[in-house]
Amino acid sequence: MRPAFPWIVAALFLTAGWPIYAGEAPASTRPPLLDAAFQAFLDGQQRWAYTQTTTYPRADGSPAPESVVRTDPSQPYDRQSVPLVINGQPPTEKQRLDWAKQSEKRAQRRLQAGEEAAAAAASDQGFRLRLINREVRLRLEAAKVVAEDEASVTYEIPLQELGGPDAALADDHQLTARVSKARRQFEHATIRQTKLVRIAAGKYSDGLTEIEFATPDPQYPSVPARLTSTSTHKPLFGPAHTSASRSERKDFKRVTPYDERFKVKLAPLNLLEF
Repeated sequence: MRPAFPWIVAALFLTAGWPIYAGEAPASTRPPLLDAAFQAFLDGQQRWAYTQTTTYPRADGSPAPESVVRTDPSQPYDRQSVPLVINGQPPTEKQRLDWAKQSEKRAQRRLQAGEEAAAAAASDQGFRLRLINREVRLRLEAAKVVAEDEASVTYEIPLQELGGPDAALADDHQLTARVSKARRQFEHATIRQTKLVRIAAGKYSDGLTEIEFATPDPQYPSVPARLTSTSTHKPLFGPAHTSASRSERKDFKRVTPYDERFKVKLAPLNLLEF
């Protein structure tokens, strides 16, 4: 089964996601609009079921097969991610069983991430983001405005290696986010790779992921709805090649997470699932 986005680990789309852990950096030092957007997003984690369609556009422009997955956090762990179509074909029984096992494993990792988030909240690391090969801190207190109009503000958010306030900046990736002034919620986010990063026997360059947010229900915060990703992979030997993917979510339904089936609300998982 082809992975969703080749240059971001933690399987950005069909598996885990973009993990963000909320710590205790003083809110007073963050841009209020940006801080409000993060809090609104985190409050909505794991509360939407949706159908996701992913395609990998071909270089020659020919039709690309689709993969369709239904995600529903209200279902038991082995049924929270169910494939409907895989590369244009109905899933086999083996593929269904494999997905069920992976769905259960992801749920266990998510629960563990919730425990780690609680520990991070007691530290000074603040918001954290998982990149290709490690976690970095989002320095919201140092975010700067790079664009603004009557409706929205776009911030560039510096990334910093973990290890304290004197740690080096993680300048191999750039994160920008556009926030609606009226709703104080995310509209668009971009993760751009700015340097080659070695992964196993190869390197990735020109990695770019763009996330569009939508509002399925105006009484709740916006959610990621469309994602496009491109990356150029240059192995140690041989020519470079570029891959791309495009995903869209629809049929949103607000649900109560299975984790809360005993009416016990767990600590925020702080996992931004694209």
